[in-house]
Amino acid sequence: MALETASVSDLIQIDKDFFSRLALRKQILSTSLQSALRASPAAHPAIAELYTFLVTTYLPTRFPSIFRLVPPSLKNLVSNETYPLQCPDHPLQALQTLGTLVDEDFMFLLPAPDGDGYTLQAYTVCYASGFAMERLFAAKLRDIHAEVPGYKDRLQTSMDRWFARLEAGRFVRRTNTAALTEREQWTITMSGQLRNAHGENQIYSDSGASSAEAPAADIDISNAHLRTERQHVFRLPRTGAIVFAFKTYLYPLADVKVEGNGEALAAAVEGLKTGNVPEMARYKGANRWGEKVVQFLRAGSGEGDA
Repeated sequence: MALETASVSDLIQIDKDFFSRLALRKQILSTSLQSALRASPAAHPAIAELYTFLVTTYLPTRFPSIFRLVPPSLKNLVSNETYPLQCPDHPLQALQTLGTLVDEDFMFLLPAPDGDGYTLQAYTVCYASGFAMERLFAAKLRDIHAEVPGYKDRLQTSMDRWFARLEAGRFVRRTNTAALTEREQWTITMSGQLRNAHGENQIYSDSGASSAEAPAADIDISNAHLRTERQHVFRLPRTGAIVFAFKTYLYPLADVKVEGNGEALAAAVEGLKTGNVPEMARYKGANRWGEKVVQFLRAGSGEGDA
């Protein structure tokens, strides 16, 4: 996993889709609250620390044309919504506010009770990619990544050491410098949706390998999107909790092709089976959609024969 030091100013992104995405997040939290956020009582100090930093310092300083301190609240000058400067007393209420404040998802890791690694003790995740977040709650980092091919043999020990050494105040970003075929944070999704409930994305289907190997007759290339994540990892200075912050992007394959990146993505899809971890092809579901996606990306007419 390629990492690079990042600036705190890059932590939160505001783009042209910011307000439509906030509306989507509100809708998701109104219908899927129990699966989109969860917290243990032990995580509340860490949630409050991040909340206070974002609301009282980061957002009004980083984006003064959008956010302004109007005590006792932070005001969004575009939507006219306000957010209390004081973190809500209940951790789930605090997470729900964080979930509609910015377009990033957050996961909070605390040291495991047995002193061995870190466990997921809180999250607000609106854009899950077909996996059940509630199944990961309280799990250790290594168990969260248990299904990722090559993680246990190639990354587990080094990542455990890396997290133990991560200094407060240092912001780290998963980079795009590594070869696309070896990066975990991209895939092709057939739904075109930012949030996929458990089983809606072929990677995490309960049917396991049989789903990943299923014939591709049902693939609708018009719904195919490249899904990527922009990920940051950092340690909070007061509580020492580790935070994962990630923003999800979807790009229609037609757009990828028009922008001249079709061949590069086609080569990356084919490379899933020939990289250092060939099992990544099944993990990403490429055995189902790979052939049709590659055909579309390389078709000279600009239209795939899905």
